[in-house]
Amino acid sequence: MGRYVLTVTLNPALDITMTVPGLRSGKISGDVVQTVSAGGKGINVARALHLLGVPVFAAGIAAGETGERLKQLLTRERMPYGLFMTGGLTRINWTIIDPRDKSRIRVLGAGPRLTPKEIRRFEAAYERWLRNSSMVVLAGRNACQAFDGLYARLVGMAKKRNIPVVVDTSGRPFLLALKTGPFMVKPNLEEAAEVYGRRIGSLAQIQKAVKWFHHFGVEIVVLSMGQRGAVGSNGKKIWHIQPPRVPAKNDVGCGDALLAGFIYALRRRDFFRDALRRAVAAGTANAMSPTPGSIRRSDVTGLFRRLSLKCFKCC
Repeated sequence: MGRYVLTVTLNPALDITMTVPGLRSGKISGDVVQTVSAGGKGINVARALHLLGVPVFAAGIAAGETGERLKQLLTRERMPYGLFMTGGLTRINWTIIDPRDKSRIRVLGAGPRLTPKEIRRFEAAYERWLRNSSMVVLAGRNACQAFDGLYARLVGMAKKRNIPVVVDTSGRPFLLALKTGPFMVKPNLEEAAEVYGRRIGSLAQIQKAVKWFHHFGVEIVVLSMGQRGAVGSNGKKIWHIQPPRVPAKNDVGCGDALLAGFIYALRRRDFFRDALRRAVAAGTANAMSPTPGSIRRSDVTGLFRRLSLKCFKCC
């Protein structure tokens, strides 16, 4: 077994979060608070794992001045990382929140465009990072102009080394990666419905979708559902975990923290239902922080005790 969980973020970002009182009414009153963090799904997962005490290595692709800033932020967090540098600029994501009514505006940047040569060089770096990996998390958007099968290829490279892979992405890259049979997938309902090709809303529809995902050889399926919590299946039972209400500050990154909480629980060898409970606890704890992926273990433990769960049907 390797030493760390390898997270891969092909299109990371600088996440800028601004809290603006009175934003929705147009009458801004009170202090405007701004935070900047290294972002992108895989990096958020890595941050949450790091804070939970799990050895992690955050890998990805960065570019230009904003990419250098990304490296500085990860260094400040004492996060082990490896960023393949390329031309262009790392994207910037903006989240503007009105704390009064919790409304928000989210603007996502595009990221650098990769050439086939740069992709091959990244794959060579990824091969090196795999050597010390116990698990791989492929999370977030595909890199700009990268071929749709890149995630599938990265899954295959890890499987050749018998390293379990978790995939959390969307669209055709997700579908192609799914067909390679990764160990686990963690889409939200919208991403799951996109590849499933049908609406997913009711528990009956969720059960059918979960079976469909297992059909590809996926051992664990977790569907994050925002305020409705999450549904998880190990191919034997399907559990629904409902989170408690908390004083939320920012819901960006809740699914990423949820995934980190599940991986943390797997390493603890928790029972499946408890791993799912710990995952939802971590995702809920994320909402209490303005920075995506920034969770406290004490919050996760406290929320874990307050969660309701239901085993609603066997697969």
